[in-house]
Amino acid sequence: MWAIGIQEFKSLFKTWKSIFVIILFLLVSFLSGKFFSNHQTLLMNNDDVPVFVSSIRALVLFLGTLFVMALSHDCVNKEIEHQTMRLLVTKCSRHSIIFGKFLGIFFFWGVCLLISLLIVSLYANQFYILELIKLLSFLSFIIAIAVLLSSLVHRPNHTMFFGVFIGLFVPIIGIWSLFDARISMLKYIFPYYYIMKNGWYSFVPLLFSFFIMSLVILYMRGRDF
Repeated sequence: MWAIGIQEFKSLFKTWKSIFVIILFLLVSFLSGKFFSNHQTLLMNNDDVPVFVSSIRALVLFLGTLFVMALSHDCVNKEIEHQTMRLLVTKCSRHSIIFGKFLGIFFFWGVCLLISLLIVSLYANQFYILELIKLLSFLSFIIAIAVLLSSLVHRPNHTMFFGVFIGLFVPIIGIWSLFDARISMLKYIFPYYYIMKNGWYSFVPLLFSFFIMSLVILYMRGRDF
């Protein structure tokens, strides 16, 4: 499992899309930190979190789904299409492969967020560890959806299409459901509601991700390669 996770983690740093995402995160961190450090009156929002930290949060909440889907929509089905999955299942269990993929993607985004928050911590003079945990909890849900999509849909070019759709649909509906009473029940199945609240609610998306991954493993156990 760990070997697969490490391989997935390394592979995510080798594509131009990943490099673009990393540069974008670093630019947002650096530019927002530099700007707001020169505008102290704008430094805090209503959550007592510096605005340049909130800028990273906004980037993740609005575009994080699209980024994850763009980079990892084919994390499982590419192995099946290239017939490397048959080799992998002879060396380790299927649940190890699936969780390894999940962990590799999770650690990739963990590194991206960690570096971004370290940059802004230079301006804030403190490190916002709770913000890192909340954003990773949010991304764990999206990563689990990406793994589920890649397991259910056999062709990577198809998951690319569905991934873009999900990347645009989830933020729109998830955030819309927070403000529109007509679809307010939907907010409980999206991670945005829980991330906006404080306390243990922030860990609910992480619990959802483990549930989704359990469904993926049950599905993959009965699938032929």
